[in-house]
Amino acid sequence: MLQRAQSLVDQLRAQVRTTLGVVVDLAQALGLPAAVTALLTREPSEPGAPFVVPSAPPPAGPPPRGTSTAAAPSAAAPSASRDVASAPSAASGIASGIDGVRAASRRPSRKVALEGDRGRSSQVRMLHAEDAINGSTYLARIIWSLGVARLEGLGPLRPADMARIIMARAPVSLEPPNVARYIRRSHPPSIAVDHSEGSSHFYKLTAEGQRLFEASFGAS
Repeated sequence: MLQRAQSLVDQLRAQVRTTLGVVVDLAQALGLPAAVTALLTREPSEPGAPFVVPSAPPPAGPPPRGTSTAAAPSAAAPSASRDVASAPSAASGIASGIDGVRAASRRPSRKVALEGDRGRSSQVRMLHAEDAINGSTYLARIIWSLGVARLEGLGPLRPADMARIIMARAPVSLEPPNVARYIRRSHPPSIAVDHSEGSSHFYKLTAEGQRLFEASFGAS
């Protein structure tokens, strides 16, 4: 009889534990304080022992006399003021550094004048869109522009300068990148690099290029 009663009590305790577990999970999901869930999950150390409510931590009282809580913030205040005061100068230094990098990264360039002594090139035949040398219209345009520039005293030219002179004086449309691409890929022996400024190359006619210029455009 006693064993049967003890068995019933054990079953009841197991059901209570299961129910409390479900309640604890629900309480945690709802964000209830840990003290509440501790009351639900705590079991007596011995059968029949009563639940003991855990004591709450003592409330924080006023600081003892003679101590100052404002000492630390007041000590940090001068440092914060210095940081705020130095922020504009730091930003100014960063901005000047960026400007310096931009100025250093600018490539030197010299814009060649389009006008020279046109009287010296007056006998040169005008360039036409269909003119070609060795089957290349690009080569004809390059040789024409470099030959005219040499006659007028403009000196060696960059691909951009060649395109500018051609489009200003002839009914031909020409993009500077296309001129540079042709020279880079074809390496024509009729032109050569006179000098470089940064990454820009200034070209001139070789002896072969001068001969082609005179034969193709009637210049002497």
